[in-house]
Amino acid sequence: INQKSIVIDEIKSTTKNLDSFNKEENSVHWGQVKIYAYIYAKQNHLECIEAQLTYAQSDTGETREFRKRFTLKELELFFEDLLARFLKWAETIEKWKHERDKSIQQITFPYKTYRSGQQEMIQEVYSSILQGNQLMVEAPTGIGKTMATIFPAIKCVGEGRIDKFFFLTAKTTGRLIAQETIGDLRAQGLKFKSITLTAKEKICFNPEFSCNGEECEYAKGFFDRINEAVEVLYQQDALSREIIETTAKRYRVCPFEFSLELSLWA
Repeated sequence: INQKSIVIDEIKSTTKNLDSFNKEENSVHWGQVKIYAYIYAKQNHLECIEAQLTYAQSDTGETREFRKRFTLKELELFFEDLLARFLKWAETIEKWKHERDKSIQQITFPYKTYRSGQQEMIQEVYSSILQGNQLMVEAPTGIGKTMATIFPAIKCVGEGRIDKFFFLTAKTTGRLIAQETIGDLRAQGLKFKSITLTAKEKICFNPEFSCNGEECEYAKGFFDRINEAVEVLYQQDALSREIIETTAKRYRVCPFEFSLELSLWA
């Protein structure tokens, strides 16, 4: 292969002004094309290779190219460092899942007695999850529907039946009850990561600006800071709105996008 003729080109469509890419490099985009370049160079025994980022403006069709030349050794060091960090995170996740599942197996219903209809609802929710069915429940206020839903769902997580579940509420009171319910289970020894997702318009720090790095400081450089923010907050189990907002301000990341990122690991 003629090494001078090999260029790995990663094409990105964008609505941004192309001049903005002259001012600041996107480390995530370069990281992506460097991985592709490393794989190709490794497979084809190339000592060096060129990588290019091409940005295509969606509205005008205009393009802008940025090219760099890398040696195989440079790309290999980059790849191995990335892999080491990825492996460390994967080991953290697997260790946590083992601790979580062990705690789920040990917990029991946290109250001394069941309310009327509560035990039957728990059994129905559990069976519906196992069978992949839909369940509609009509029940009066006060029978403990939140616990009757969350408790069997958590048990299914511990058994490997599901990876995660979402509990949707219409009002703040419902959210607080759900948080308190998991809190009661944690008091029994449950180890479980839960996150409160808040609507974008309610949690946004800069609602008067557009969601892009040119206008919002919490969007600019988001991917440069998000990994550290996630790792720090992953040490917590109850990822409430207040904790998310505090950490987002500390690391200057968009709180809504931050919460979505965290939801992958909760």
